[in-house]
Order: sequence, then C-alpha cells, then structure tokens
Amino acid sequence: NSVSRPLQAMADSGFITLTRVDFSPSTGLISPDEVREAIGPKTRLIALTHASNVVGTIQPARDVGKIAREHGVKFLLDGAQTIGVVSINVQHDFIDLLAFPGHKSLLGPTGTGGLYVNTTVKIEDLTAFREGGTGGDSSSPHQPRLFPYFLEGGTPNTVGIAGLGAASEYVRQHVPATTLAHEQALVQRLLDALAEIEAVEVYGPSTAANRVGTVSFNVDGYSPQELGGILDEAFSIAVRPGLHCSPYAHKSLGSFPDGTVRVSPGAFNTEADIDKLLEALREVTA
Repeated sequence: NSVSRPLQAMADSGFITLTRVDFSPSTGLISPDEVREAIGPKTRLIALTHASNVVGTIQPARDVGKIAREHGVKFLLDGAQTIGVVSINVQHDFIDLLAFPGHKSLLGPTGTGGLYVNTTVKIEDLTAFREGGTGGDSSSPHQPRLFPYFLEGGTPNTVGIAGLGAASEYVRQHVPATTLAHEQALVQRLLDALAEIEAVEVYGPSTAANRVGTVSFNVDGYSPQELGGILDEAFSIAVRPGLHCSPYAHKSLGSFPDGTVRVSPGAFNTEADIDKLLEALREVTA
C-alpha cells in the first residue's frame, strides 16, 4: 500500500493512468517480458517492489531496470523488504529512484527512511510532495530547487536519523549477505517442516532460494486472525495475520480477503525459534 495507494490516488484524480503487472502465484515472480509489454507511449515510471512482503520472493530488478532504461522510462525500486539484506547496485540495476524505510532490515527506528535520487533524475521531473522550512534560502517564497532540500520540507527527524545511522553501521559490520543466508536457512527449515503438516497450506515457492525471510501460510479450520491469536496467547509467538498491506498480492494468491499468517525469520531468530513455532502448529493441528 505504501506504493499502491499514492499511485491509486493519482489515478483516481486523473493525473496518471495506472497499469499493474501481476505475478505468478507459484513462483512469486513477475515476468520482465510482461513489464515490457505493458509499456506504452505515455509511460513515464515503472515502480517495482523488490521483494514481496507476503511470499518473500526477490524480483528481477536488474532485468526490469534495463527494460526501463531502454525505453527511456524512469525506474523506481521499493527496497522496503530488501535493503540491509539483499545487494542493491543503483548503477548496475539501472535504478533512478530507490525508496526504503529505516525500521526493517536496516534495524533503525520507525518513522525513518530515505529516497535515493540518481543524477538521471532532474528536479524538473519531480514535484515536491511537501513544502516547508529547510533552514536555508529563507528569503524565497518557494521550496529551494536544489537536492536534497527540494524534497526535505520541514524539520527532519534528527534523533531518528541518528538512530538509523547507528543501526546501519551495525548492519554493515555484520555483512548483509551473511544475514540473508541465515534468514534463508531458517526459512528453508520452516518450509520443509510445514510441508509435512497436512492441514497447512504454504503460499509461494517451496524453496528459500531467491527470497527474503518471509513465509505465508494458512491452517485448515482457522482464520489467519484466529491462528495468530492462538500463537500469541497460548505460545507467546508473534506472527502477523491478515493482508500485510498487500491486498493485490493476496488476490493473486487466492487468500483475499482474510489473508494469511506471515512468519518473518530475521537476523536475531534461531533454529530453536522455528522449532518452537512448528511444535505449536503441530499441537494446534493435532
């Protein structure tokens, strides 16, 4: 929704025409060829979620970025689920704009994040989403037409940014690739065991390869909300039931409107945590 809702609002106002490219429920991936086919003479931007926050699959950002560059279309990558664990190269991946929050795999405070703007993007290409004080050029009645001030109206969250800086250094020291490998090992452990529980339906591919630490499933006889409450109250296990701010993904998976139960193994989780969840699910489904 952080990507979809602003675009939908602009489409509803008649400012843009919005085209959505679906993904394969079995692989969790979009097709770059379908992205290419969706480009029209008026296409100005391709926005791609780098990894699904429902099934965890990492999308082919470089292939999509290359297609965008070949067609003279700007490419925005939503790195919410990947930055801090998946390698992102703005040059090699043909990224013009990279948006990311600070509170996920960067381990920073909520209310922080960033927008990388490549030199391929000019101020004339953008409209300031918010105007206000910048601490400089105070004589002008308009937002300073200079990056980053053009996009930084208002007082910045300096305390949050300091926390994000410290957290980012921690992430860098612990090597994102190592963290990703750890999360993928936990995901595979979970997937393998869930496949043996007859009452469980897992969504997306059955392998942890090419995905971040995200697994979605449902259990026969329980709504996601009911199962989430049981795991919380009876087993002290925190999961997230529902639509995960991704209604379109759930519609494609066939899990709309109730959604799924989502488990997100992270840097600080262990095999013992996964085994505790599995023991709880076996008890619930017995």
